[in-house]
Order: sequence, then C-alpha cells, then structure tokens
Amino acid sequence: LAANHEGAAELLGALCDRLEGRGFDAPLAAYAGLRGRELCSLGRYDEADEAAARARDHAHKDDLVTQAFWRQAAALVKEHRRDHADAERIAREAVAFARDTDSPRVQGDALSDLAEVLAAAGRHAEAATALQEALELYERKQVVPLARRARERLAEIEPVVAQ
Repeated sequence: LAANHEGAAELLGALCDRLEGRGFDAPLAAYAGLRGRELCSLGRYDEADEAAARARDHAHKDDLVTQAFWRQAAALVKEHRRDHADAERIAREAVAFARDTDSPRVQGDALSDLAEVLAAAGRHAEAATALQEALELYERKQVVPLARRARERLAEIEPVVAQ
C-alpha cells in the first residue's frame, strides 16, 4: 500500500523461500503471486514471470485468491512482452476468479491490472471502465492509497478516451 515495491518484493521473496523450504504450498503460492505483481511494478519482468510460475505450480485449484494473483502477474508480464491477446485473456481469468471471492481489495486489484493490460493495448475506454469499477471497490473497502492511485490513473486515461 505504501508503494515500496522494492521492499515488498524483497520481503515476499524471503517469505516465499522460507515457506517453500517448509512445504507450505498454499501460502507460498499466494505470496509468490503477490511478489510477481510487485516485480512487475519494478520492471523486473523475467523475475515476475518466474514468481507467477512458482505461484501457479503451488496453487490449489480451488484457492480463488491465489488463482487470481498468479494470473495477474502473468498477464502483466505478457503485456510487457506485447502479447496483448494472451495478456487480456489471462487478466480476464484473474478478474473472474477475483469476482468469486468476497474481497473488494482482491477484486479491485484484478480490475486494476486488467485496466493496465487494456490501456497498453490501446483500449482506453475499456481500461477506464475497469479502473472505475476498481476505484468503487477500493472506496467501498476504504483502501485510501489504492483509491487515490486509481483516481490518478483514471485522470491519465480519461483524456485519451475523450479524444
């Protein structure tokens, strides 16, 4: 939440290593997915891809949150590699898993990542719609830093939509 992506990636990496060494697959999968998203924020896409794969490989098929997390990281990696179609497909899968949870934060994060994928593909109106929904979820949950970031990103995208 504090946007300290470097610190978060480092902490999550150390935590994942400890969990894997102890055989705790479920939390390992969740934290590896989160780490992948943090690494994407840092532009470290190869490492993010590895983290997403690690999360996928350890995720239980019925763990909706973890299924969303690894897909979010994987979608951002695909988008960075300009594989727009696959990135969108995976990001939409992440949103579908997130929607089946009861967490507005998880849902908002998945929608925010979908918005980034859509914006990078030049689909700004769809990106704004996804981001607006994420903003509403963040506001409902009162996650102030994420709501602020969603508003800022919307302010960047909406003028492009208006053109």
